[in-house]
Amino acid sequence: MKLMLFLLLPLLFAANLFSQTTHETKTLTLEQSLSFAFEGNVDVARAYNNIDNAKANVLAAYGSYVPKLNVGMSYARTGYSTPPSIRTIGGVPFNVPRTETYYDTYNGAIGLTYTVFDGFGRESNFRSARSNEIQAEQSYDRTRQSVANAVINSYLIVLRNEQQVKVFQENVNDERNRLRRIMEQNRVGAIAIGDVYRQQSTVAQSEYN
Repeated sequence: MKLMLFLLLPLLFAANLFSQTTHETKTLTLEQSLSFAFEGNVDVARAYNNIDNAKANVLAAYGSYVPKLNVGMSYARTGYSTPPSIRTIGGVPFNVPRTETYYDTYNGAIGLTYTVFDGFGRESNFRSARSNEIQAEQSYDRTRQSVANAVINSYLIVLRNEQQVKVFQENVNDERNRLRRIMEQNRVGAIAIGDVYRQQSTVAQSEYN
């Protein structure tokens, strides 16, 4: 089944598509209509983001059960230097160059900590985070279902109206044909002009409908 796009635009929040299709007709299947509604609905997007936030909180709460690894490193450099000098050995002077001596020291430490008991605080936090995650998922499902119901109801209304338009169009054609026959009967004097006027009024009402 297909549906003219502009009849669903207010429901699908697709104003951008409306601006692009003002002078042309687009058709959507029910599945496409639902897809557009889910993608463009702000409440659906917000509900989905709430699930991501809830999952992140669950992961953070679960982290309190995991041992914490602490790693530390340090570096130090020490030393000394002696200026150049002249030393005499056996009455002969010698130049002694500048000397430098340094020592590099590296230290590393690894520690592992684990909370054995904190008064059931972490258990409470984890249960609360998990409950919020379930509520967020249920809220997302309800939001999608609400949007889907609105789209489906509008889709069915438009389909029903399409059928009504077809019925009215057939009525208009029948009344126009009847008007032509009455006018022909009036032309040959078989019926009065009042019958023509009444039929013209009937045709006008059918066209209005």
